[in-house]
Amino acid sequence: MTVDNVLDEIDGNSSDYEGLESDDDDDFDATQQTTNLQLQQGSDNESEDKEEEEPTNGNAVRGQRREYRWLKANFTPSALDFTGLKPEPPVDGATHTPLECFRRFISTEMIDNIVQQTNIYSVQKTGTSVQTDHKEIEKIFGVYFHMGLVRMSSVRQYWEIETSYPSVSTAIGRNRFRDLLTKMHVVNNLTVSDENKQKDKIWKVRPWLESFRENCLKLTPEENVGIDEMMCEFRGTTDPIQQYIKGKPHPWGFKISERADPAGILYDFDVYQGGTGQRSALGQGADVVLKLTESLKYNSNYKIFADNFFTSLGLITPLNERGMRYTGTAGVADALIKVNTVKRGRPSLDDSAEAKKISKVVVVNEDAKRCEILLAIVKNLQTISGFSGKPSKHCGVKAVAHNPLP
Repeated sequence: MTVDNVLDEIDGNSSDYEGLESDDDDDFDATQQTTNLQLQQGSDNESEDKEEEEPTNGNAVRGQRREYRWLKANFTPSALDFTGLKPEPPVDGATHTPLECFRRFISTEMIDNIVQQTNIYSVQKTGTSVQTDHKEIEKIFGVYFHMGLVRMSSVRQYWEIETSYPSVSTAIGRNRFRDLLTKMHVVNNLTVSDENKQKDKIWKVRPWLESFRENCLKLTPEENVGIDEMMCEFRGTTDPIQQYIKGKPHPWGFKISERADPAGILYDFDVYQGGTGQRSALGQGADVVLKLTESLKYNSNYKIFADNFFTSLGLITPLNERGMRYTGTAGVADALIKVNTVKRGRPSLDDSAEAKKISKVVVVNEDAKRCEILLAIVKNLQTISGFSGKPSKHCGVKAVAHNPLP
C-alpha cells in the first residue's frame, strides 16, 4: 500500500468512516469549523435491521449492547479545569518524619489489634501466650523495611556472624522473630463464620486491610491519578489467590489493583481474588477502574490514566457521566485478523495446485483495514516532518504484519 493508495482510500466514496469524504476547499473555513471524529453511542430505539442490533463480536453479555460510530461534528472542547480539593502544602515547610508517615497508614489501633490477636492465636495453637507487645510488633515492621533495603539470599543471613546486618540483628533475636511470624494474626479464627470464609478468600487479613484502605482514603488525591496492577511478592505454599504474571518484576505473588498519584502515593486498592462470575458487560479492566474511582468526588474533572488492559470505549461513557476524564493506551487486537476465509496474495504466474497451497489464508476485517490506513498516514507525516525514528514499543499500536507499510 502506497501513500497514494491511502489518500485514495480516504478521498474515495467507499470510505469506512462517515464524514471523511473530502469537502470543497471553498467551503472549508478553519476558523469557523473544526471537523471532529466524535463517538456516538447507539440507541436501542434506532430504526435498524435486526441483524445490526445484535452484537457481532460475541463479547457483549447480559443483553447489553453498546454501539459506537464515527461521525462528523463540530468540536466543542469539554471543560477540563480541576474543581476538586487540592492537597494542602506543608505548614512553614515542615515535613513529616518517616515514623509519622508510617503512622498515617499503620495506625496505633492497627498495631494493637495485631498484638491482641497474636496473643490469642498463640494460646489457641500452643496453650501458652507468646506475650508480644506494641513495641515488639513495630520492630517486626522495621525489620522488614530494612530487609527490603538490603536483600540477602535467606533470612538467616541477617543474623549470621559473617553476614550480620546490625539494623536487623540488634533489633530482635532470630528465634524470637521466627516464632512471632508463625503466630502473627489479625483476626480470631474462631469468630469467623464458614460462610464468610467461603465468600472472602482473604478473610484472615480482611479487617486489617480495610483499616489500611480507610487510612489511604483519608489522603486528598491529586488531580492526575493512575490505575494499574502490582504484584505483592509471595512464593509460599499454594494459595487460592496466588498469581503468576510473566514479565512482572515479581511474577509470583498476589495481584493488587491500585490507584496512585504520579509520586507513587497510594490512595485506593483492591486485592484480586480470582474469577467470581460477577463481571459486568464492560469487562474486568473497566470494572476495576470504576471501582477504584468511586471514592473520587464526581464532576471534579479528575484525570484518570491507565494502560490498554483497562481501556475500552465502554469505560469512557460511565467515567464521563461521573465528570472524570480518561487517557489510556489502546492497540489493535490479534482477533482483528481472521483466518476463516481465503484471500489470495499477488497473482502467480503458476496457477498450479502447489501455488494454491501456499496462498495466504487471511482476511482483514474493516477495523484492521482502518488501522492500516491510519498507520500509513502517520508514516507519511513522519516523512514530511523529517522524523525518522520508530514508534515506541509501548505506543499501544500493533502493525498489521501481513501487509507492511510502504
